[in-house]
Amino acid sequence: MRQRKVSGILILALVLVIGFLVPAKEAEAGESITMLNSGSIKDVTCWYCPNEDVLTDNGVLTFTDKSTEDTKFISRVTVEANKDNPEFLVMECQVKLKQLPAGEKFVLGMGLKRIETSLGEANNIEITFINDGGLKVGVYAYEKRDNPVTIMEPKSCGASIGQTVTVRASISGDQIFKLAVGGKQVCSKEIPVSGSGRVGFLQSGNCVADISGISMKAYKYERPENTNVSEDFEDGLDISKIDIVNTNKSGITLVKPSRVAVEEYKEGNSALMFVNAPGYYFTTKYPYSNFEMTFDVPYLRLEKELYEDDGEGYFYSFGVLYGMSTNANSGFWATDATDAIVFDRYGNVMSAKREEFQNILESHKFWDEFKPISVKLSVVDGVVTLGIKWVSEKAYTTLATYTLESGSPTGYIRFAVPDLGSGSIDNLKITNLIPYISAVARRR
Repeated sequence: MRQRKVSGILILALVLVIGFLVPAKEAEAGESITMLNSGSIKDVTCWYCPNEDVLTDNGVLTFTDKSTEDTKFISRVTVEANKDNPEFLVMECQVKLKQLPAGEKFVLGMGLKRIETSLGEANNIEITFINDGGLKVGVYAYEKRDNPVTIMEPKSCGASIGQTVTVRASISGDQIFKLAVGGKQVCSKEIPVSGSGRVGFLQSGNCVADISGISMKAYKYERPENTNVSEDFEDGLDISKIDIVNTNKSGITLVKPSRVAVEEYKEGNSALMFVNAPGYYFTTKYPYSNFEMTFDVPYLRLEKELYEDDGEGYFYSFGVLYGMSTNANSGFWATDATDAIVFDRYGNVMSAKREEFQNILESHKFWDEFKPISVKLSVVDGVVTLGIKWVSEKAYTTLATYTLESGSPTGYIRFAVPDLGSGSIDNLKITNLIPYISAVARRR
């Protein structure tokens, strides 16, 4: 990142009028959803079954007396561990073991890495039913193939062969595995594997079982298709990530010159320049949900300035709208924005969601005597955090943190310039903070 020096009358104003800002419905960034259930067991796009020794009827999965060690029923849906969620995966079902010979085992598997996974593979978590003086269940995790770590020694299920037992297994982001059998918790222990992967039913052979009431719930982040943005404008503007939109189709302005463009200024450095550009905004080409955005404001014109044709250019305010439903020309009022953070010319910082969020820039009074500033805005699972610093400082000062009731909105990010104003913006970065899609069906 290059240090900027600005000269002349090239100055910035990103003007936002929020009196007409109407909040849009906010979509949650993450939620626990049912990815699989008993109604899906006939759906070959949801489950993989390589043999004909598993029957599906009326929501019941039946392993027949033809079952072998190759008999399996594995989800095509995968789940990725989410370290911030207390239960990123919950698997529930009712198990009725009709035949379980001594020395054999019937397994509910989690964290299965392959659609062809077999017993004892690396990363497996195996909830294992055996017949050892009665129906028992144990839990094993495999960091390495055929090298089990005992999570829970086999213990009685409280049911007999031929009786139905309810099973609920969950994994948290901090790798705590919990198991309840018959409504009673029998295990809560840290496991050495993440739990990311598929779920399914495996066996060593000769096991006859009915599985019903299948439910797999997972924490799902809706990550919009997007890309990180990093612009220092030294090579122009990357139009694959950012658009400049002019809502002032008439082109009428009382002040000239009027333009928005990447321009070079002192010492050969470039920035995005706004010069008397009413009705302009720039917008991301992709929507974002959880994100962090930083940008520098190298200079703001805080006083009116006469141009050669007697026009005036001056600073109103600048800010960011997010949660926009469109990046097309929706008019300068941006009525569908979820929220806006606005720095106005009187030194107030305002949010369309939090009217009391004002007059908190005592340590950075950029409107009195301007020095280049950096702004940092993040929205993470509905928590909005705003920071500011002088460009020369290393750490941001947190101005405010508040929470959007319905979580992070999904939408486009916009800088608006609806009225007269002039200036520059530099070193723009927008970082997606949802690095993966959790619990999304991936077909193979």
